[in-house]
Amino acid sequence: MVKKYSFLLAICFALLLISNTHLNYTFGDTLFSYLGISPWTEGGKSGFHLPVILGLIILVIGILGTIKPFGRERNEIQEFIDYVIYIDLEPEIALGRRIYDLVTFLRSDSTVLINMLDHFLYDYLNNGIREMYIEIGKRVRDNCDLIINGNSKLQDNIEIILKKIREING
Repeated sequence: MVKKYSFLLAICFALLLISNTHLNYTFGDTLFSYLGISPWTEGGKSGFHLPVILGLIILVIGILGTIKPFGRERNEIQEFIDYVIYIDLEPEIALGRRIYDLVTFLRSDSTVLINMLDHFLYDYLNNGIREMYIEIGKRVRDNCDLIINGNSKLQDNIEIILKKIREING
């Protein structure tokens, strides 16, 4: 229980670090300055923006700690799940979409983007992340209530889901 709230607090703290105020600086700038650390690697407003980099790292950790695609496979959350919809999608398509999201989000900071892609792809290819997602996907798929084709059009999948919900609710 404490672990779950720790990840939620990490997300909140990360958002504070990276969010701009109306004065065009971040809470992270204020915190770093208070600690006697320049928020920028090259002083002023040039170089790497350290609070944002730290905030993004903490944000990713917080998200990974709170959102897990395990369906009913985790005993701690089974009682809170009424219905599991499994989106069937090849790991490489999911990976491509994740890379596209990273590129879109970090387009203006190529150094951070390259660093994140390097770590993300290395873990995916060499540290068993791909295999883990495949194994978890098999377990969730075997115990889900509805399987959706992740390659189908979004609108088609929405219609299938709504139809199924209407059937369940009568």
